[in-house]
Amino acid sequence: MIYNQRREVLKGEDLKQDVLTMAHDLADEILARYGDKELHPADWDLAGLREGLHHQFNLRVDFKAEELDNSTVDGLTELATQKVTETYEDKERRFGTPMLRQLEKIIMLQTIDSLWKDHLLNMDHLKEGIGLRGYGQKNPLKSTRRKASRCLKR
Repeated sequence: MIYNQRREVLKGEDLKQDVLTMAHDLADEILARYGDKELHPADWDLAGLREGLHHQFNLRVDFKAEELDNSTVDGLTELATQKVTETYEDKERRFGTPMLRQLEKIIMLQTIDSLWKDHLLNMDHLKEGIGLRGYGQKNPLKSTRRKASRCLKR
């Protein structure tokens, strides 16, 4: 799966739509983290929301109280994704389309490779832990299942 994804990125001519989809998903996660759908948007942690958007997208969004009074969660989400898209379009104008397409490929490949290395390292740690349980005269399979079931209950 990882190698297929890398191949797709390498042969992909235009990753813009994929990058924008990921950016919108990330903006939705940030909104979910700082805004409770049960509360009115004016009661959200707007300072945290502004800081989260700035940290992830280098984007300063000032949500005004009068905008929020008549706003819904979906409206606020739409506003944030619109700002993210506008910022991306501005970068495309400043850097040029060919340069941004090349940057998309490089960053996507670096991200995939980094996450794959992290996954392999985690698997090595798991394998090492299982081996240590074997040295301790414990059944590694039962011990691992017990630990997994405890994690799932949390």
